[in-house]
Amino acid sequence: MTRARLARRAGWPALSAGALFALLALRVVRTPDHPLPADAALHRWSMEHRPAVPSALARIVTYTGTGFIPYVLLVLAGLYAGHTIRQRAVTAAALLLCLGAGQTLRYAITMPIARPRPATADWPVAHRRPAHGPRPAADG
Repeated sequence: MTRARLARRAGWPALSAGALFALLALRVVRTPDHPLPADAALHRWSMEHRPAVPSALARIVTYTGTGFIPYVLLVLAGLYAGHTIRQRAVTAAALLLCLGAGQTLRYAITMPIARPRPATADWPVAHRRPAHGPRPAADG
């Protein structure tokens, strides 16, 4: 399969996913104080089914995805991936660029939408510092 053909095949799912995301974002922006029905049901279910081992794994994933840790992990992965020093440096820089672009896109999307976070009592991980993003929903 040629690159052009692969790009055409991947383009339609990407375009469809983008359109569905735009519709969902529009729905959330228009009714910010009303969670989607599936959100409320999934939240209720997750609060009732929170076993210890998956909660511990969620904490590990949360801690490795915040602060400086993801940047360090990407640099280490980039330095490991190449064959020459130049390839390793370029790979590490490219990975950091991708993470930076992803973070920029995340903030560009979440800040205008500003959907309230779940009540802090429902968070499986207690943060030492305030979580990034919109304010928590009213507790209680």
